[in-house]
Amino acid sequence: MPVSKKRKKKTQGANQRKQAINQPIVRYICTSCGAEEEIPLSVVKTFDEMDQSNINEPPQFDCESCGGLMRPEKYTSIFGKVFEYKRGSD
Repeated sequence: MPVSKKRKKKTQGANQRKQAINQPIVRYICTSCGAEEEIPLSVVKTFDEMDQSNINEPPQFDCESCGGLMRPEKYTSIFGKVFEYKRGSD
């Protein structure tokens, strides 16, 4: 018996959520307000590969709460450099 489009769509969405849950993440912390966000490692690595102009800085994002700078709590770049950010270290 064929599966309806609606039911098929629900199943696909559930599978995508399961894949997202199992994906490694990098925790980012806002240097201004302290908000935290989990960003998939694959996204962080993609940004790392795209911006090779300054390999001494990790990929950084803007905070959705206040617009401040978000830095990774701990991340090893594609070049092997380890970046760690602890609250209050800026």
